[in-house]
Amino acid sequence: MFRLLTTLVLFVVGIGIPYAQSKKRPDLDDYKLWYSLKLRSTSPKGTWMELYKDYENLQDTTEIRSLSGDKRYVFTNFQSVTLDEDWCFYKSQTGIGIVNLLEDTQNHFEGYTGYRYIPELHVLLLESRSGTIDLKLLNLNNGRQQDLTDLEDYALNAQKTQVVYALQDTSAPRLEVYDLETGTRKPIPLKLEPGTHNRLIWNPDSSKIAWYYTPQGTKEPELFCYNLGDKTLMAFNATNRAEFPADKQVLEPFTYKPFTFSKTGDRLFFRIQSIPRRTLAWGSGVEIYRSKDVYEVMNPRYVEAHINTADYGVWNLKTNGYLQLTDSLWQTSYLTANDSLILLTHSKPYHPRIKLINDADIQLRNIMTGDSIYGASKIEGITSYTGIEPHGRFMYYYKNGRWLIYDIQRKVEIDLSVYIPTPLSTADPSQSVFPFPNGLAGFDKTGTQLLVYDQFDIWQVDLIKLQAKRLTQGREQGRTYRLITEPKILQDWEGTSLFTPDVLDLEKPLYLKSSDEAYRSGFACYANGKLKNIAFKASRHYSPKITENGLYYLEENQDLPPRVMFWNRANTTLKRGYQSNRHYTRFTTGKAELLQLDNEKQMDGLQATLLYPFAYDASKSYPMIIDLYEQNAGAIHHYSVPILGDRKGVNYTRLRSEGYFVLCPDLTYKSNQPGESSKQSLDLILKEVLNNTAIDSNRIGLNGYSFGGFEVNYIVGSGTRYAAAVSGGGLSDLTRKYTTVDRVGNTKFYHLENYQGRMQGPYYENQQAYMDNSPIWKVDQVNTPLLLYAGKEDYHVNRNQSIAFYLGLKRAGKESTLLLYPDQGHAFSNLKAIQDVNDRILAWFEHYLKGGSKSLWMKANAY
Repeated sequence: MFRLLTTLVLFVVGIGIPYAQSKKRPDLDDYKLWYSLKLRSTSPKGTWMELYKDYENLQDTTEIRSLSGDKRYVFTNFQSVTLDEDWCFYKSQTGIGIVNLLEDTQNHFEGYTGYRYIPELHVLLLESRSGTIDLKLLNLNNGRQQDLTDLEDYALNAQKTQVVYALQDTSAPRLEVYDLETGTRKPIPLKLEPGTHNRLIWNPDSSKIAWYYTPQGTKEPELFCYNLGDKTLMAFNATNRAEFPADKQVLEPFTYKPFTFSKTGDRLFFRIQSIPRRTLAWGSGVEIYRSKDVYEVMNPRYVEAHINTADYGVWNLKTNGYLQLTDSLWQTSYLTANDSLILLTHSKPYHPRIKLINDADIQLRNIMTGDSIYGASKIEGITSYTGIEPHGRFMYYYKNGRWLIYDIQRKVEIDLSVYIPTPLSTADPSQSVFPFPNGLAGFDKTGTQLLVYDQFDIWQVDLIKLQAKRLTQGREQGRTYRLITEPKILQDWEGTSLFTPDVLDLEKPLYLKSSDEAYRSGFACYANGKLKNIAFKASRHYSPKITENGLYYLEENQDLPPRVMFWNRANTTLKRGYQSNRHYTRFTTGKAELLQLDNEKQMDGLQATLLYPFAYDASKSYPMIIDLYEQNAGAIHHYSVPILGDRKGVNYTRLRSEGYFVLCPDLTYKSNQPGESSKQSLDLILKEVLNNTAIDSNRIGLNGYSFGGFEVNYIVGSGTRYAAAVSGGGLSDLTRKYTTVDRVGNTKFYHLENYQGRMQGPYYENQQAYMDNSPIWKVDQVNTPLLLYAGKEDYHVNRNQSIAFYLGLKRAGKESTLLLYPDQGHAFSNLKAIQDVNDRILAWFEHYLKGGSKSLWMKANAY
């Protein structure tokens, strides 16, 4: 049977009050009142907050509000907000705006397209790009302004005290340095032929400046480095260097592909590429793909980019020497935080790709010598689970379900599982044969203390003493604790992302988020060896923002719109900073229950959220719509803003207003049975839910999108329980999905074997399971009227999956309608199309579940 875990009631300013039938149900005209709330940023000390109000059909607004509530500024059509305690800066459609929050004054600078605020000096840098670059430098303390115009490029130093810029001058190159503290300009003496200067950069201590210089009439750039101390200029011209490959040239970097100094400032890293650029030797009018090709993307543009992958090079400014760091095998490379080492990877032995992140081999090389320091093979999750801590002593990676740390100094490997008694990875054989790690929280500032997660808790590991201690007691509480951090993202020179853990200051308080299986959540603060709960209850807590004085976050519940909360660390008090959609108290609310299956012999993890109709009357009978997508019971604490165009296809508030129960189940899965196990778990849930006599068992509908659409497609072919169903962007043929590429040309083997498909092998090794779980083979058993829809530009779940299922149903003589939306992909982007889908889904259920008349578009031969 089911046990009731949570019953929700209406909250007003955080206080529950009884359900009141006298209140008004929201109708379509009322929807314009509602907005979604985002907490985008706060000032450093938390005095001010930036709120974004997202209306469906009205003008969105941004509010800058004080925590005390005595001041607010409302803006439209602007973005890129920066908050200081005294100032607010933003980008509008026509320029850059400034608000003095202390004096309540505003100013706007027309024509500028970007800005950068330097809080240490209270200087604002305004930028305009139109062929050349114009800068305006504003000192907010003394009002001093400086205009720098007709620039080719500029760069701010690490200390944020100086700007170097290249003036556009066809007669002679001119570089100058502007001092932001004194307001003085100093030219850099250069004796160069006319040309262009770009990609200006500073070394870390601001003693050197480097840039790309391309003389007039040439295409290949040269590298220059100017020493501001001894006023010497060094040049790197590839054609004059014997050690530089004859078939390569210096390649100017793109925005995301770095040209950078080493931390010591005595080396420059840059890209090189083959000359001439290689072209595909296929001949015209044909594309050629061979099964033994390592590169899998079936797209000539990407294949040509692959064979022209650029390499790393390093220019040693002390010796004036050059060393190439990467080659055709070790092409993917990352400069580590300690850039005396470079981390190289390649995944060629592990193709074709059968994991979300393919395995790879790794190698550490010394940048000075090019020697290999360490290597490992078949590393898992290379872009998420591999890296080097900032001081360059410890490298971490994940392999065979274990976190491994390599001590570069002592040349030893540390297996964290030896020192932590609980598993650091989670095995879910129903999804993948490969366990996935719970994650690394980060290293401390010394690089010797590592925080790592098990299923519930946070552990601190001393990598020198090889000792571990547990910081939280989540396992005993049934809670999961995780740090609130902002992982850094490194990018290799081809744009691949490498996520690295945060650098933690363990002398300061650490803020944690917590949750349990019943979808309760909250935040906590860990300081001085003790854990202080900030909040933990049956609500959704999210969007945390750490300030110097405490923690901001959003809280919402089924019947409570999002509100801003602030926890003051000094006096450990909670304060409401803002309540969104205050008009919600004028409207009726409904009952909501989180139910769990209380039967140990049945499938584990089954639970569901049941949302009651508004103005519910226990003596009446109501239809019910089940919204499917894997684990969906988290809806118990999500506030459903009433809108006409919900990306799920259905809006829970709208359905409840129309007199429907809504069921949001958590389904469980078995290996090689993604369809059948979802049906079995839903059957078990319904067996208990239908004990509620107010639910009419003859008027139940199914709705699902993407994987939820696949679940709908499968379930309607396995029984006659459902009176109507809707499937959007869903799979119908697993084998066809396996052998289809996406828009770019990527294969989807991994998606079926070790991701949502849960098939754990290719179709030719498991033919019967692929067929048994493909709805396309069960069209003759479908007796539920089915509405299918897809975007015509959907290549994620290819539109042909919906078309093929529709054609099979048509041939079998079943009741089905297919909607195809031009110019829409898997995630619909056009609001009119989204609203149209919502309206048609509601009309479909209105007819089949409530006996309403058929809309014209539902009638056969109506054109």
